[in-house]
Amino acid sequence: MSGQSRLVGVEFMEMAEVLFEPVPDGHSYSMAHLKGRLEAIASKPAEFEQLKRTKDIDRALPRLVVAVTLMERFNYPELVLTSRQLGTGLIIEAGLRARR
Repeated sequence: MSGQSRLVGVEFMEMAEVLFEPVPDGHSYSMAHLKGRLEAIASKPAEFEQLKRTKDIDRALPRLVVAVTLMERFNYPELVLTSRQLGTGLIIEAGLRARR
């Protein structure tokens, strides 16, 4: 993943739909924007309490944390969303092939 210019967010569209305004496929978020949203949630207990009642927050919030973490770790300046999804079987198969 190192050396890439941006992170493609497969399975991150749900995060955007829950935590941000609706966006089209291919929309990008800067690291500063995502990190700012995460910090705002973490620093405002009232906002967090309200978010906990939001539908699918248990799927969206972990994706935001993962996006920010990956972007920081691999120095990606932006996350580009895609509506494509990968089935669990495809992910496992790709991982097994990579281990060989």
